[in-house]
Amino acid sequence: MLGIDRQSEFGTFVTRRVPQDNPVIDNVNAADVFNSVALENVYGGEINVEVTPEDIKDGMSLFNWSSSFTFFAANYRIVEWTSGDITLADGTVYNITAGNTGNMSDLTYIYLDTAVSETGLQITTSSTQAVGMNKILVGVAQNNTDTDSKATFQVFGGSGGMMVPFDSIAANKASTNELITNTAQMANAIIDTGHIRNGAIDNAKIQNGTIRNAKIADATIDMAKIKSVNADTITAGTLTGRTVKASGGSQDVWLTNDGVIRWRRGGVERCYIYAESDGSMLTHADTSYYVNTHRYFLNASGNITLAGDDIIVGYDDDNNGKDCYFKSQNGNLLTAKITTTGKIKAHSTIEENAIDFAEYFENLKKGVITGGTTVVMEKGKVRKAKKGEVPFGVVTLTPAFVGNTGAEDVGDAWHGKYLRDEDMQYVMEEVDFVTYLVKSDKYAKKPNRKIHLFADQKPPKGAVEIARKKDKRRVINPDYDEKRKFIPREDRPEEWSLIGLLGQCLIKKGQPVAPQWIKMKDFNHKYDFYLVR
Repeated sequence: MLGIDRQSEFGTFVTRRVPQDNPVIDNVNAADVFNSVALENVYGGEINVEVTPEDIKDGMSLFNWSSSFTFFAANYRIVEWTSGDITLADGTVYNITAGNTGNMSDLTYIYLDTAVSETGLQITTSSTQAVGMNKILVGVAQNNTDTDSKATFQVFGGSGGMMVPFDSIAANKASTNELITNTAQMANAIIDTGHIRNGAIDNAKIQNGTIRNAKIADATIDMAKIKSVNADTITAGTLTGRTVKASGGSQDVWLTNDGVIRWRRGGVERCYIYAESDGSMLTHADTSYYVNTHRYFLNASGNITLAGDDIIVGYDDDNNGKDCYFKSQNGNLLTAKITTTGKIKAHSTIEENAIDFAEYFENLKKGVITGGTTVVMEKGKVRKAKKGEVPFGVVTLTPAFVGNTGAEDVGDAWHGKYLRDEDMQYVMEEVDFVTYLVKSDKYAKKPNRKIHLFADQKPPKGAVEIARKKDKRRVINPDYDEKRKFIPREDRPEEWSLIGLLGQCLIKKGQPVAPQWIKMKDFNHKYDFYLVR
């Protein structure tokens, strides 16, 4: 066969052996040899073909070569390489640009073909296309059927080495001599405890990667084997029986093996959250477990308690007429509550800095009646009092209590939104009150949150009903139009005036006053101070 036999000052000679009883034939054209031109009917002991350096350069696939670029797998079906050089044994250098295989679906050959480009590597799925004259086979790559793993490749020159799937390694053939430090990348592998020496995998061996629970199947790594884990991210896994610490400067968050999340600042525990056996969640603001240190309590029924230094505020949906309540920390005594019907009840005093009791009255004529003006009633509506008339009230500037606001839903809706009976009591209906578990929607930005809706209200998509009970609600007036904009009476002073009926009121100087009213003092140059009664 042909091969490099010897060199002379005239060039390199390629020799082909023929039967010894034949004469020698010299000076065969080198291009004919490289282009595989057949030599027929030739007789002789040997054929000497003179090959010049230019001829060999043209057939560079015969040369030894090296490269400086690096190969790596981008994902399960793309292998990339950096820019670098391919250097031939004679010193010829090809500057290669960075590139990739694209999305592979089969075994792919990566090669240099100077007839196509001297700066870019070519790819093909044909083995015969990747070799031949003016070509260098640089590497091969294969897509991975596991989309969570990386594509595999083997490089014949340059950096990157091999990324080999485990099913390509025969049983018991890879030892520590074959797997050099920091070069073995393994996916979907099973490594039992007998093959990992104590301390053999340290932080330097696992870098910029993720070990997911899907990759550690049906196995247990106990705490005796892991003394410390320093990692940026631990995803979708389970750690049992030890403390997990997340540090951020002077503040730390600890998840301890007693099921408690603890917040620490400056090395001192400041707050923690834990769950009771009945599903209740509690928070504390110090390190004791006494009830009066609770700052937040959420039980399995969705009831909430907030605690301050002296007062506890609670909300519950237990249909017991005590939906919002206030308790003292000292003795746990109920001090106030707000019921589902809107009543506010207090054990002691409700204090207010304003000074009179007032109600809204409709104006007889459209127009603003200014504050401090006394008024009389005409045709069930109010107007300014005239000289000699006895007023019943004054347009107040300092109301402490306001009635007849003409609004439902705490001032957000028309006063006739709900039906009332002849005794002005709300007409009530019995309905099902449903509790849903919501994983994610506009109501619940956090997963697994409970929401409560009446049975005829549409729950969010994906909500799962977990509880149902009977409840009562007010019946909506069929004349109510939720699309109409509601403007409260306080924003329509030309139609409605807030009249002070009882208490201390400011009255403009010179206004008519009722004889039972008592002037207390001159308030300033504009107003007198009266006790209206």
